[in-house]
Amino acid sequence: MFDKANSLGFTSVGFSSHAPLPFDNDFCMQADKLEAYVKEISALKGHTETQVYLGLELDFIPGVTAPKHPRWEGVELDYKIGSVHT
Repeated sequence: MFDKANSLGFTSVGFSSHAPLPFDNDFCMQADKLEAYVKEISALKGHTETQVYLGLELDFIPGVTAPKHPRWEGVELDYKIGSVHT
């Protein structure tokens, strides 16, 4: 996707996957893939004129998870997409 956006002259592109959740599901990134996702997107930064932004969709599920969660400490995100589920 980055190569296509870059070849079309995009000035910026943002990547956002659904962040891992602390229960089994088939609709978001699995926790063991988070580090590779961050590395892959971060590696694209600064190699072309196209600005690259790293993001995640972070959930707020009362009593389960929140956007400020220890799981995300140390993950340098350029932006966050918030989701609220009740």
